[in-house]
Amino acid sequence: MASHSLEHRIAALEAIEAIRRVVGTYAHGADRRNDPAIMSGLFHDDGVWEAEGFGRREGRDEIVAHLAAIAAREITWSLHYMVSPVVELDEDLRQASCHWYLWELAQVASPGQAPRPHWMAGWYRSRLRRQGDAWRFSHVRLELQLVHASAEAWVLMRQSSH
Repeated sequence: MASHSLEHRIAALEAIEAIRRVVGTYAHGADRRNDPAIMSGLFHDDGVWEAEGFGRREGRDEIVAHLAAIAAREITWSLHYMVSPVVELDEDLRQASCHWYLWELAQVASPGQAPRPHWMAGWYRSRLRRQGDAWRFSHVRLELQLVHASAEAWVLMRQSSH
């Protein structure tokens, strides 16, 4: 392993923290019904988002519109837990990979039926790159491992405002 200067090591720690913040902001935007105002700042213009069962979209505008449509017609409420993000920086500190687990509670609507509570789990695999001082996703892939409809209805106390 190459020895790095203190400046390089601090820059790496700052980059890792910034990337974790992007992941957290992604969860926040998802839990606000894929709020386009939040989600648009997280992707590069040439970004890619994909998830089996939800499709693949290329380009920030297409990604943001697609995510908002999913919230409007399918996932009407959610609570995302982004667990154990692991950030692997490229040597130049301008690009990175980030992987994390997903644990999600959601209300999922099917055509012609009222939304039902679901448990979902899987993992995300992503690539990010820095543009100026901001880290953004260049590629996000969700690999769902579990989607389970619950017989019990969620008792929602209130819509989140944070």
